[in-house]
Amino acid sequence: MQFNDLLKNGYLDFSEIKIAVIGDCMLDIYHYGKVDRISPEAPVPIFTSNNKEPEYRLGGACNTALNLAKLGVKTSLFGFVGKDINATYIKSYLSEYNIDFHLWDLPDFPTITKSRYFSKNQQIIRIDQENTDGEIYNRESQNQLTENVLDNIINYNAIILSDYGKGALYHPVMDTIISYCHEDIGVFIDPKINNWSHYKNAFCITPNWQEFKDACHAPDLPIDEINLISEYAQTLCYKHNIDNILITMGSKGMILIDKQGYITNAAADIKEIYDVSGAGDTVIAVLVAAYCKDYPLAIGMQLATLAAKVVIGKLGTYAITNSELQLELLNYVGKECD
Repeated sequence: MQFNDLLKNGYLDFSEIKIAVIGDCMLDIYHYGKVDRISPEAPVPIFTSNNKEPEYRLGGACNTALNLAKLGVKTSLFGFVGKDINATYIKSYLSEYNIDFHLWDLPDFPTITKSRYFSKNQQIIRIDQENTDGEIYNRESQNQLTENVLDNIINYNAIILSDYGKGALYHPVMDTIISYCHEDIGVFIDPKINNWSHYKNAFCITPNWQEFKDACHAPDLPIDEINLISEYAQTLCYKHNIDNILITMGSKGMILIDKQGYITNAAADIKEIYDVSGAGDTVIAVLVAAYCKDYPLAIGMQLATLAAKVVIGKLGTYAITNSELQLELLNYVGKECD
C-alpha cells in the first residue's frame, strides 16, 4: 500500500486491533494562576492560584494507552502505581476510556506525578513526585507484572514498551517480554535509557533526536546529515538486532531507517510548536496502530507526523482522537489536490 491509496480511502478504522502498553504510569496535574510579583522573602516569583480545581490528565504509559483508546484501539495497560489518591485518579480515567488495566499498587511508592504550574499559558515550574529507588524493583512485583503480561500476550497484535526510566521496565522485564515476542509479535519501544542493549531484539525503537544522539554517543551529530545519521542508526540496529529506528526530529519531521539502511523521510508541516509534552506517546501509538492494520511503517510514520502536528499545538499532554487524525488526513488530501 502507498500513502496515496490511504488518502483515497480517507477512513481509519482501528476498532479490531488489540495493543498492550507496558511501562511507567504517571498522572499529570495542571495548576493555573498568575505571577505578577517577586517574593520579599527570596528572589523567587509568587504564584497566585486562580482558585479553580487543577486539571488532571494521564501521563507516561497511561497517555500512550489513552492515545490508542481514542484512536479506537482495544487497549490494555500494565504497570505500577502507589496506594494513594493519584492512583485513584489514574484508574478512574482509564475506566472512563474503557482501557483494560492491570496495575499493581505498591506500598511506599507514590504514584509518579508531575505537577505543572502555568501563568498566562507559560509553564513556570514543574514539581515531580516519585520514588523509584526501591519498591518498584521488588522481584515479586516485577515477576507479577511479567507473568501477567505473558499470560495475556496471545491476545495482542503488538506490544508497546513505554520506558520513561522510572523502573517499571526493569531490565529483566524487558528482556523476558521481548524474548517471548521475538518474531511473532511486534515490540515497539519508546526509549529513555542510553544503553540500548536492554532493547535487544525489538522490532522498532522511536527515539527523539536527543535520545538518538545519546544512544549513539554523538552529541554533535548534525541533524541535516541524513547519510551519517543512517550509518549511526544501522550500527545500533546491527549491534542490538533492532529492525527499525524511527527518529522524531521536531520541526524537521521524522526519519525511518531500517537495518539495511533504507531511509524514509516524513516532512513536518508545522507552523508553531506550542507544547511537545506527550508528543512521543502519540507518535508511537499511531505508528503501532497503523502497523497492526498491516500498513507499511513508512505510512505509519506519515500518519504519526500528521498526529504530532495536532498534539504539539495543544497546551500540555494531549491524546489525539480518531476523528482529529482523519481530519488531518482529509486536510492533507486537500493540499495534495491543490
